[in-house]
Amino acid sequence: MTLYRVGAETNVWIPGIYFAWGYPHTVGRRQNGRPHSPPGRPIITPEAGSPRRTMSSPLGLALAIAIVGILPICTPVHATEHFKDKEFACHHCGKIKVDPQLPIMLEKLRSALGNNKITITSGYRCPEHNRAIGGARRSQHLFGKAADIKVENKTPEEVGRAARKLGFGFVRVYKSWTHVDVRTKEKNR
Repeated sequence: MTLYRVGAETNVWIPGIYFAWGYPHTVGRRQNGRPHSPPGRPIITPEAGSPRRTMSSPLGLALAIAIVGILPICTPVHATEHFKDKEFACHHCGKIKVDPQLPIMLEKLRSALGNNKITITSGYRCPEHNRAIGGARRSQHLFGKAADIKVENKTPEEVGRAARKLGFGFVRVYKSWTHVDVRTKEKNR
């Protein structure tokens, strides 16, 4: 399969189509004047009269961005079957910050606990919110690595035991909820 260059001034290669946008004189050349071409393809220069495959319309640019993988960044990347990004949002500012491992581990916990519903009572916390509720100065909530949870039909102790067995980085059981996080391992209390 031949790989083609995306954009006259980028360093991204994708299979299929050669995309170029911007100034026509840059197609087939770098800004500093050194020639370039897709692997296995001749250098495409305006002087040589070579056909240029270009897409300079907004649709072409959007297509190139989607193919390269920039556009999917706008979609929830951490959502799993039972957990959506918005469940981890800060209650103060609404910002979402989630370690990709956290929803995966919560799915495993849900399965281990008989597929009972898990409610996230606190996920990410911005520094202001963390201070306002008296959270630890280096709380894992600040990094999107922690969640305080309640599990339907399970006590916090049962949830804590199951979370420790699954290998959460840290687990702490409170009176009415359980704190779990995916930090690097340390002694659980």
